[in-house]
Amino acid sequence: EQLDGKWALPGGYQDALKSVRENVIKEAKEEAGAIIKPKKIIAVLDYNRHHPVSFPLGMVKIFVLCEYINHDFEANTETLAADFFSLDNLPELSVQRTTKKQLEMCFSCSENPDDWETIFD
Repeated sequence: EQLDGKWALPGGYQDALKSVRENVIKEAKEEAGAIIKPKKIIAVLDYNRHHPVSFPLGMVKIFVLCEYINHDFEANTETLAADFFSLDNLPELSVQRTTKKQLEMCFSCSENPDDWETIFD
């Protein structure tokens, strides 16, 4: 992340007139240079229940399991770099954006997508 030099999943605010699917595709491309195919909603989480900072009017985060196709990253106004990490070798996370618990949830879904039930709170 440009703002703090730490790592987070690609993401962003929902653009008006774009579906969740369209927005996920757009954000992955803009922030990580990634071409992906959204497959399944992993979770819909209340931001204020899962992060150390709260939004006064609230916010919802939608996590989506995607098929990775390829990527061609270029540094941009939001992102300094893009890379892949295992759960046991994570870099310092930008916890206002992505927590280890959220990454564990995403990895768990990717390991058993057919048995995964969407989490929502």
